[in-house]
This record gives sequence, structure tokens and C-alpha cells, in this order.
Amino acid sequence: MLIRVAIAGENSSLSNKLANHLIAFSIQKLPAGEDESDAVERGRKIDVEMDIGFYPTVESLLHAYKNLDIAFLPYATLEKGIDCLRELFRCNSNCIAVPIGEPDSLVCRYLAVRPGGHLGSCDDEGALRALYETCVRESAESVQVLRFTTRKGAHALSTREITYCQSNQKYVQIETASGTAYRKIGKLDVLAESLPNFWRIHQSYLVNPAFTVGLDKFETGWELRLVDGCRLPVSRAYRKEIEARFQDCPLGCQK
Repeated sequence: MLIRVAIAGENSSLSNKLANHLIAFSIQKLPAGEDESDAVERGRKIDVEMDIGFYPTVESLLHAYKNLDIAFLPYATLEKGIDCLRELFRCNSNCIAVPIGEPDSLVCRYLAVRPGGHLGSCDDEGALRALYETCVRESAESVQVLRFTTRKGAHALSTREITYCQSNQKYVQIETASGTAYRKIGKLDVLAESLPNFWRIHQSYLVNPAFTVGLDKFETGWELRLVDGCRLPVSRAYRKEIEARFQDCPLGCQK
């Protein structure tokens, strides 16, 4: 399992210490005498690969990384990037946000949508391990796989990697975050039944909401903007529903 981690802030010493702890947790073997079923429950019997990115500001994190599993955000960094948080969580709806340090002002309420706990210090290995195990367990529970066949063979694809699906006559094109596309025979309506959390924005388009960052109005109509800059048409039949999703602030507050 791949766990995507972001560590924000300009303190490289803190960032490196956090990263080293997380890597150590991911490669640690099951301790002698520990009950195996309990270990599975706690996320410690799963092969984990850590993909860790370092970003000086929340804004740089926003533009560089998507589909995060856990983000460590020092309070000093949060104060400078508070306006970016709403969009950050739109792109990373399942992300566990972990503020680090001593709380300052009202920053905590911006993180209430996805509380992962508070890390007073990166030296607190017990608290950090608990956050790590929670992240691994929830990621394991949320992973869904779409299985399908094409003319080139059979495929099993994590739904988290799918950006959108487009209907093209008797085919459906499945686009992924890696840039790989799959073309399968079938109807979009049938595929939508296997992707209940995706948004239908058009008769020909089904979109993963984790990759959406904006809804724009033009003279020619409405378009949904994805994290990679791609724009997809939103038909009149779905426009109000999609617009309502963007007006509903996921952080429980208005920007």
C-alpha cells in the first residue's frame, strides 16, 4: 500500500525528523509476542510504502500534490496559508490533517473537517505512531478497485487513481492521474454503478471529485476544472448539483 505524506514548513530539521520516524514505522516488523489480529486492526500487518513530499508553504503543497493521505502542518505555516486550506481539502478529501506545535488563534477550527489529532512535538513517537496507524488503517479500508477488461487484457485499477471517465460512442475512456488511459467497451451508465462516489457532470463525463478544483462559467457554458488544468463540460442537467457541491464548504466555514 502506498501512503502519500506531505510535510509543510520551512523547518528542515523538523521535516526530516518526521520523515525518518514515518519511514521507520513503515519498515518495522511485527514485534515478538504481539497478537497478529490486533496488529492487522492497527494497520501494522500491511506492506506500506511511504511517498513523502516536503513543501515550504501550504500554497506550494496545494499546487504540487493531490490525493494525500496525511499532511503535517506546523501552526506557523498554517497561519501564512490559511486561505489555501479550503482548496487543499477539496483536492484531498480523505486527508488526515495534523497540526504541529502549540495552537495559535483559531487555526484548529479550519482543520475540524478531518481531525487527525494534534502533534505537540515531532519527538512524541507514541502520538506519531498512533497517527500513522490510523492513516494506514483508514487507507486500507477506503481502497476500492475497479476491475475491467479491454482488448489489451484484464486490469485492476485503484479508483483513487482515476481522474475521469468519458463516453465515446460504444467505448468508455478511463483517464488516470499517471497519464495512462484505458479504453473499454461499455456504457458510462453501467460504469457509474461501480463508481458511486464519482460525480456525473455530463451525459458523457464521470469525474473523481478528489481531482476537482473549480467550476467556471463562460459564454459557451460551464466547465469543471481539474487539478492538472484540464477542463470538462458541465451540462445544464447537472450544473446546479455540481455548483451546490462547491458552495458547500468542506471545512464548515466560508473562505
